[in-house]
Amino acid sequence: MISDVAKRIIAEMCRLRLEMRNAQYGGPLPEARVREINDGAIAPVAIEDMLSVCPRDPDDWFEWYHQRKKPLSAISVL
Repeated sequence: MISDVAKRIIAEMCRLRLEMRNAQYGGPLPEARVREINDGAIAPVAIEDMLSVCPRDPDDWFEWYHQRKKPLSAISVL
């Protein structure tokens, strides 16, 4: 069983990661939505839903991935 301290640490790390990623990608989520997510206002996603939006064959996935637009990164800016 996970201790309460461990749960708080995990929750804090997730909160920080969400805020960092949102900033990294140019803030696509408004602050209000980030707060809602941090407060637990999210619906779980079923694995079937996740798999339905991405090809399952490794070769198809590789082609599918490389055809998609990628977010800017320090590498792409340089």
